[in-house]
Amino acid sequence: SVFAAIVSALPLQEGPLNKRAYPSFEAYSNYKVDRTDLETFLDKQKEVSLYYLLQNIAYPEGQFNNGVPGTVIASPSTSNPDYYYQWTRDSAITFLTVLSELEDNNFNTTLAKAVEYYINTSYNLQRTSNPSGSFDDENHKGLGEPKFNTDGSAYTGAWGRPQNDGPALRAYAISRYLNDVNSLNEGKLVLTDSGDINFSSTEDIYKNIIKPDLEYVIGYWDSTGFDLWEENQGRHFFTSLVQQKALAYAVDIAKSFDDGDFANTLSSTASTLESYLSGSDGGFVNTDVNHIVENPDLLQQNSRQGLDSATYIGPLLTHDIGESSSTPFDVDNEYVLQSYYLLLEDNKDRYSVNSAYSAGAAIGRYPEDVYNGDGSSEGNPWFLATAYAAQVPYKLAYDAKSASNDITINKINYDFFNKYIVDLSTINSAYQSSDSVTIKSGSDEFNTVADNLVTFGDSFLQVILDHINDDGSLNEQLNRYTGYSTGAYSLTWSSGALLEAIRLRNKVKAL
Repeated sequence: SVFAAIVSALPLQEGPLNKRAYPSFEAYSNYKVDRTDLETFLDKQKEVSLYYLLQNIAYPEGQFNNGVPGTVIASPSTSNPDYYYQWTRDSAITFLTVLSELEDNNFNTTLAKAVEYYINTSYNLQRTSNPSGSFDDENHKGLGEPKFNTDGSAYTGAWGRPQNDGPALRAYAISRYLNDVNSLNEGKLVLTDSGDINFSSTEDIYKNIIKPDLEYVIGYWDSTGFDLWEENQGRHFFTSLVQQKALAYAVDIAKSFDDGDFANTLSSTASTLESYLSGSDGGFVNTDVNHIVENPDLLQQNSRQGLDSATYIGPLLTHDIGESSSTPFDVDNEYVLQSYYLLLEDNKDRYSVNSAYSAGAAIGRYPEDVYNGDGSSEGNPWFLATAYAAQVPYKLAYDAKSASNDITINKINYDFFNKYIVDLSTINSAYQSSDSVTIKSGSDEFNTVADNLVTFGDSFLQVILDHINDDGSLNEQLNRYTGYSTGAYSLTWSSGALLEAIRLRNKVKAL
């Protein structure tokens, strides 16, 4: 079993993970979610969600072996809908979650092996010619291909191509792993003595896997592509943000391998992208509506208002907790917060299932969504969007408390704080929504706001508890009327998003 495999690797390492014994899969065969209260649920669900996440990754120590080692299936569902493929973006996001587990648990060897198999598979996929192009094209054009078959062959059917967020997220995930290897495992890889591995050193990984993805980003960051929902071609806040992150994060790694000229190119392009994200050229920050517009082209066409869960998912993926980041638009950005608040307000009215909730709610992708999980009719809330919605207030509280940062409330994020976090008149009776107020770190008001942020995050996880499958797995969506699970079952990304939410919650509550 997956958990038995993890346990078997634990004696090789020192750290928190081997202080507790994970139950074997047999313990989950009759598992049923305890809905008594949120704390009871979360105490067990972190292990359960980790199980479901690992179950969808192919590697020798795992349970799913119907794919090349390192393959991540989006879902075991093969029909209605068929998600039995490996997406570049989804796989990278999944391994960012695996890295969170690895980092929190002192470089567990089994998890490290899974990551390195993923890196090995990435090498092969990069060099698989596909409908988007090939590795040998200018700037490795074929890297924009969004998905592949589980045997590593190209998917040749019609699809939304290219998708320019995948190479950036993969470069960031693998770069982050190299930093973990250096800081947690004395610079030593774990698979270099295995057969059929395309690297023998961290420098091999940098030069032959990370750098091509970064070259793709440098070559195509100003080209249009499809969004993370694979529906619209154009310019996208999410894509530009993860591209900027990948470039900025890799600067020091390039320098560490004496690739100074490329490091300079990374740095200058990251700066250009940062200006593009914040400025009028990108058009993402719209002061007419005071929120982030995910796709400015669609707003100009009057086909969408620009609200999208991608505008807070992107900031969460690009700003790991405790990390000093040169990437803009963390969740404390007032425009990100206002986008989050306005989407919540829309979804509360849009989805009947949310009538039961006064604070958090089940959140969908964007208001105009018509994808129902297997076709087009009416859009539904998504479990992953709801889990990420819980992460926003958790991260706000964690960042403020861990760094003793003041909390600033202004006219843009006023509505969010005043409605859901604290009645601002209790802090200053003369305060007006057009003012700016700073809540000083360590004050009674600060502690109240931080605690209330955690409580607000909990209200989203309560929604998940109310609608999660009895076995602890998470589908893609929940029906907007009934709340019953729908769409692809055991969606890997859903389990990963919930895992990250529980991780953040645990960390902020430990402060």
